[in-house]
Amino acid sequence: MSENEELEIGEKDPARHIKYSDIGKDLIVVYVKVPRYPMIKPEVNQETGEIDFTVTYDKRATKKLKKSNRIPNVDDHAILPVILNQDGVPLLLENLYLRYRMNRIKEETLKHEAAAMLAFCRFVYSSQWENDIGEVEQMTFRSLTKNPKYGAPYLFMADLVNNLQVLDPSSGIVLEDGWATSTAKSYVSCVIRFYRWLMESGYLKVTNDYTPFHSKDYEISFTNNGSLAHTSKGVKVTIQTTDIMQEFNTNKTSSVPAWQTLKPMTPLHRIMFENQLSKSSGSAKSLMYELCLEAGLRMNEVCTFPESVVRPPRSGESIIKVSISELLNGCKTKFSKQRTIEISDKLMQKLWDYKASDARLSRLEKAYNLDVPTDDNPMGNKTFDQIGLLEEQKEFELEPHGRLFISEKSHEPIAKNTLQRYLSDIRKHLIINYDREAQIALGTKPDEADAVYDFHDLEERKRHSFIPDWYYRPHDTRSTFATRWLIREHIQRQVPMEMLLDELMLLMGHENVEQTRKYVKFLDAKLLRFKNASRKNMNASMMY
Repeated sequence: MSENEELEIGEKDPARHIKYSDIGKDLIVVYVKVPRYPMIKPEVNQETGEIDFTVTYDKRATKKLKKSNRIPNVDDHAILPVILNQDGVPLLLENLYLRYRMNRIKEETLKHEAAAMLAFCRFVYSSQWENDIGEVEQMTFRSLTKNPKYGAPYLFMADLVNNLQVLDPSSGIVLEDGWATSTAKSYVSCVIRFYRWLMESGYLKVTNDYTPFHSKDYEISFTNNGSLAHTSKGVKVTIQTTDIMQEFNTNKTSSVPAWQTLKPMTPLHRIMFENQLSKSSGSAKSLMYELCLEAGLRMNEVCTFPESVVRPPRSGESIIKVSISELLNGCKTKFSKQRTIEISDKLMQKLWDYKASDARLSRLEKAYNLDVPTDDNPMGNKTFDQIGLLEEQKEFELEPHGRLFISEKSHEPIAKNTLQRYLSDIRKHLIINYDREAQIALGTKPDEADAVYDFHDLEERKRHSFIPDWYYRPHDTRSTFATRWLIREHIQRQVPMEMLLDELMLLMGHENVEQTRKYVKFLDAKLLRFKNASRKNMNASMMY
């Protein structure tokens, strides 16, 4: 079959012809619209007396599936992925499995499973296999032995693991192309489900000498800690795992230690970033990143940061403590945990100026028909937090969302992807103009924390050549806050960093101190080098 030949699916229906250049070269997936619950309807031909059979579908079964809410937007027909071999012939059991899954999972999930099955089938069809008696033969999904490590599913997993992509742990940039670990895991999980279906359906008989994998069952109890916990004794769930998936916990596939994935900004890079933020000083997006750098907020937290906590700093007040949580003021913290953050008086003043700005208030007033104070109508002693809908309008208007940062074009809150694009634009600019922007930043005098942290530049020079000079992601602002806070407090208080962990844990909103300890581990090597250098530097030695 040539490259541009057509694979005929229906002789009389030209709309059902499929063109695919890989037919004849490799296994492929095609997509066919089929009835979800097909039925064969026999009818007697009145002219010949013969019985004719027509294919229809069971509408009652479709309605039952709709009521189960297992799959959204259920129709009488569905798109079925079909795997074809090099000759354009559909595979049997592999496609029966996909047909079985079609009425149990969403369409997008089914496409992903079809991709996993295609990868497995391509691996099997392109591999030779040595059986138990030493004969080399074509591998199939039935190529199994007493030792699962020599069977088809295990060998498929090993092939994926040997071809995983290599990532820079701190930036996430791909250094060597290959399979993503998450994709490899999901593909192997799909193959395991395929084999379990084969066994449950009777297509594959497993014995002690012929098995695809070894399974283990674990029973996990879930305790109800809610207000009605006394009415139930908890739920027990049985989880089945296999020895194949355990291979993903090896050194090659397991994630690197948490502290090695941190990439806080170096002093120079932070100043370069702050210089870019100052170009749009006072804007919502620049203030949001200033807040992330100073208070260690997550993206979701800064996007839902409440306007109710913003007020003018009082005289002599250098640090303002602010409590946030979804229950308290709508700020969506991780696990809905309440915590208290610290904001400097300078930043709080900026936030107040933004909150009370005419541009912001006019957008809110237009959207919600707010009774905004003016010189002619100051509304007494009411603060901006108390500005709401007029009583007679509450039945007809939406309640204000209560978030501080809103779009420059509407009253809607700024979304995470908008904030990510803002950083992406800054990153592109700094990568292209790195030398010029770095030279400008060098004119800023570093503080005492920066003096220690300058040793990070040594690590920067060891980076892979693929990684740009200035490459940071939104979450890196959080580690920048944590490491700078640790060093600054360590120097000012003259206490070990370990003694500061509990305090930092509260500021970061961590569940336990182990989550916070990664920042200490990250700084240990840098601080050690600084102490060694401080013995040769009189100014540095005065810090210890």
